[in-house]
Amino acid sequence: MTLEARNLTVTLGKTVVVDSVSLKIEPGEVVAVVGANGAGKSSLLKALCGDIQAAHGEVWMNGKPLAHWKPIERARMRGVLPQSSVLSFPFTVLEIALMGRAPHLKGVESPHDYAIANAALEAAEVLHLQERLYPTLSGGERQRVQFARVLAQIWESSDEHPRYLLVDEPTSSLDLAHQHRTLAVARHFADEGTAVLAILHDLNLAAQYADRILVMKAGKSAAEGTPKAVLTPDIIEAAFGIAVMVMTHPTLDCPLVVPIGGDVSLPSLVSSTISRHN
Repeated sequence: MTLEARNLTVTLGKTVVVDSVSLKIEPGEVVAVVGANGAGKSSLLKALCGDIQAAHGEVWMNGKPLAHWKPIERARMRGVLPQSSVLSFPFTVLEIALMGRAPHLKGVESPHDYAIANAALEAAEVLHLQERLYPTLSGGERQRVQFARVLAQIWESSDEHPRYLLVDEPTSSLDLAHQHRTLAVARHFADEGTAVLAILHDLNLAAQYADRILVMKAGKSAAEGTPKAVLTPDIIEAAFGIAVMVMTHPTLDCPLVVPIGGDVSLPSLVSSTISRHN
């Protein structure tokens, strides 16, 4: 029982954005996908969820091609948090969380569905906002509410099928405490048997919470393995174009990545820009 990309290639127009990538996500583990902007991370996630069609290769879920699953069947076992969620209607926070229960409803929401929605809001630390209108929230609050909606969708474990949680930059609008809270919740779901895929920009968050890391560069898999195997100065500099030091974390059993930075000064950048325009 896995979610698997098999030699997946995705094109947007004539541009190859994912190039022959294979990846398997097992129940009980957190897999982080990292890479520079434009590396193909979000396109890989969208292909894994079936939001975009692969030009070549296949996505398999639980032993059969993803396309063979009905949308309602996918939704009952797989929650997806996109990079951004646009919603301007004046729904309350509780109503947003209840949307995650839609694939499981048999008619209207039951007290059980309300209990799960409230538990998901509590896990995302937004239960106190349950009566607030969604458009009045800050960006970080909205992101946490959307995370709660996805958690409510896959809240209950199943003996028949594992759960999958796919999140695209779930910490991008969050403060430091809520970044760790969000990934700690994802880690908790993995420890209970959920397969988690998280696209992250912060390498230290990936090192701390992921079991495996896929590094992407220009649509391809540049490296894959444990945080200790993948987060090396050479691999990071090749993928991100920046020199780093990698040390042992002082309190955790994971690498600690410290960027060294570049040596380009602002005056030289200005001079370079002026010369190009003259």
